[in-house]
Amino acid sequence: MGCEGPIRPNIDVVKMPDFSVVAVGAALGAVTRFAVGSAIGSEPIATTVINLLGCVLFGTLSVALASRPRLLAFTGTGFCGGFTTFSAFVILSLFDASPTAAAATVAAHVIGCPAAYLAGAALGRTLRPDPERIQPGQAEASPR
Repeated sequence: MGCEGPIRPNIDVVKMPDFSVVAVGAALGAVTRFAVGSAIGSEPIATTVINLLGCVLFGTLSVALASRPRLLAFTGTGFCGGFTTFSAFVILSLFDASPTAAAATVAAHVIGCPAAYLAGAALGRTLRPDPERIQPGQAEASPR
């Protein structure tokens, strides 16, 4: 038996498992939600702003990072999932003192969040490199 040289680690084993990537992103998203909500202060305004921002961000990321699934798992599923809050939206909608304010909160989420996602997706398309502009032999630039 000859010496085969140094043992090289299997990079796939060294990488953080997908669930850990999502968990770290979710923790950062939740802390960010707490900070933004505290800065805004007023409910249901804070929850509505957070959910709208989260939808714009998720729309942008889901298009811009479509070719980078682990980064999208961290930022999209993880961070945006931890940042946005459907449960607070439901509580604010059901238990708000004013039926008019509750209706406005529901409308802002049901109409505003899909619109925010679509706006973010359009932004994401502008951030993603155009494959037709990449010359043969030229590496596609990856966002850092």
